Amino acid sequence: MSIQEIEEFFNSHTIPSNTKLYSGNTISNPSLFLSVSIEIIKSRTSDLNKRPSYLRMCDLINIISDQRKA
Repeated sequence: MSIQEIEEFFNSHTIPSNTKLYSGNTISNPSLFLSVSIEIIKSRTSDLNKRPSYLRMCDLINIISDQRKA
């Protein structure tokens, strides 16, 4: 997934407050989380599949997509 695809996804999908990303990791301020995470990804574009910020964003997309299916 490209950075542009990630941005497009979050432009059309909202993250509910208190979304649980991982066990013990809850997103209490979704807009801040998104802005910081996307900036980090944009600043470090080499080997995205090895970047924790990128992987977290991909996991979050999966979580939100799964919630919409339920």
